[in-house]
Amino acid sequence: MILLVDTIDCDASRIESIDSKPDDQSRNDSLESKSSTSTAQNDKFDSDPYPIEIKICYESDRIKSNNQCWFRSYRLIKSSFFNFKSISKRFLLLAVCMTMNSFSYMIRTNINLTIVAMVNGNSAQNEIVSDNSTERCLRSDSIESNEPKLELFWSENRSMDSFDEQKDLQNQFDWNESLQGTIVGSFYFGYILTNFCGGQLAEWIGLKRMLMISLSSSILLTFVVPIAAFNHHILLIAVRILTGVAQGSISPALFQLLSYWMPHNELGLAFGLIAASGYVGAVITMPICAILSAWKIVGGWPFVYYAFGSYGILVFLACLFSIHDHPEQHPSISEVELEHIKRNTLSSKCDKHENSWVPWGKIVLSKKVWAITFTRFCMYWGNLFLMTKLPAYLRQVLHMPMIYNGYVNASIYIALGGSYLCWGILVDWVERHRFLQRTASRKLFQTVALLGSATFMALVPLFGCNILAIIVMLNLSMITLGLSAGGDSLIIVDIAPDYSGTIYGFTNALGSLPGFLAPMFVGFMLDLPDTLPFQQWSFLFWIGSAIYILGALIFLIFIDSNLEPWGQRLTTNQRKLSKLSNDQI
Repeated sequence: MILLVDTIDCDASRIESIDSKPDDQSRNDSLESKSSTSTAQNDKFDSDPYPIEIKICYESDRIKSNNQCWFRSYRLIKSSFFNFKSISKRFLLLAVCMTMNSFSYMIRTNINLTIVAMVNGNSAQNEIVSDNSTERCLRSDSIESNEPKLELFWSENRSMDSFDEQKDLQNQFDWNESLQGTIVGSFYFGYILTNFCGGQLAEWIGLKRMLMISLSSSILLTFVVPIAAFNHHILLIAVRILTGVAQGSISPALFQLLSYWMPHNELGLAFGLIAASGYVGAVITMPICAILSAWKIVGGWPFVYYAFGSYGILVFLACLFSIHDHPEQHPSISEVELEHIKRNTLSSKCDKHENSWVPWGKIVLSKKVWAITFTRFCMYWGNLFLMTKLPAYLRQVLHMPMIYNGYVNASIYIALGGSYLCWGILVDWVERHRFLQRTASRKLFQTVALLGSATFMALVPLFGCNILAIIVMLNLSMITLGLSAGGDSLIIVDIAPDYSGTIYGFTNALGSLPGFLAPMFVGFMLDLPDTLPFQQWSFLFWIGSAIYILGALIFLIFIDSNLEPWGQRLTTNQRKLSKLSNDQI
């Protein structure tokens, strides 16, 4: 039996049975009546792009007496489960960008820990390092000392046994400290190359297209890492350089994308979340790398790269369907949110030809841009020094086994990522309530971040082998460094909002030089003869602290948040008005 049902009510009293066939005229009159009634009742759904006037349901003869029609209305399903218009599209985009940035940090940092499992601990040089560091810690942990003993955290014998039992599967490569530093830092060789032009490339070929190319290339190269390592260390270095090339454009592209999407009073939180997401990815990476590297059943450290490569495919699919270059291009953004974004963003959306021009001469000659670059160099030296070489310090000086090594490394990423999130909220709160002028706010956050981190880093060597105190100092150093969420990143949007992606890429490229300089310098220092590892590492921590202080002074002296004259593009109408006024003059 065929039943005609009104869209709003599915009550049995409103179901018209048509067992008998009426003539054509009466059938048409009935349909027109139903259509007009349904249309009037659905005026409140005018915004629905798929209006439905009549539902036709089919009921079998078995339930004729029930006089009920069960059907699924598209509108009901949409409003109940898929009402995407109620979700803020800019925050949905921010979540996807965080996921992408998190994955990029996973690929960037996984080798920092897996290389500990890859390298042969029986080499003559490593034996010397291990013996010296063990003697130093044992003297610090003597009975007369009041410091916590290593045995409170793990047994030395147990750590050696657990490490030794993996030697048949792991530790296949006899690489000295300098070569290890080159391998770890090789990522940044390539990263710097595309960071220079990443923002410009993203503006030329499109932000989404650039991000998808970078992400897919990173995934492919991740699968190749074990193959390259087993063949030759030169191949491994080449793969890591190419991975850096692939990922170098991700940061400036995300930076530019958020400057188009996020209102100015939400940028602090957005950039803080993006920065935090990277460290969340590193937090997840460290224990996973430690566990999988020590897990024989999955093949040890090579499985780390296969696992992360597989996860990257899922991230790629999520980004492919969620990212749009500009709010106007989003298919389902609400008019209210779109207008809110347009009114409160500093970036201006221009046509394609205007977007292709960047005032490189003025950027390169800008005092502020170079001050930001030097500040980032100083900040990244201490940061990347810890991120890339902390696993080696924990192994050589504190004699920490792989699993605990991963946990401690994860803790500093948690500290830094969590602090970026919390301080980002504080930055937006200060911006919203205007407690400080913008220049004063930027200088305060950046200076306290660097000076605080320098203080805690300088204290690390003074605690000897007091493991708990060392872990606390390292975490406090990262927590205070998170205050930079209100400093160097936001100042770029302040001085040149329409070229923020390009400037971010330029400053981040030069600022990332410590990515390979710091590990190579550490390797060089550790390879020096006739020097105890504890003394070498103490010297390295104090150098990092001094560089932090230098960065704080540079930012404090040379930076302000005033908009640069070349910092905003003129739209087509503005160019015409400017030309007309000049002609009249």
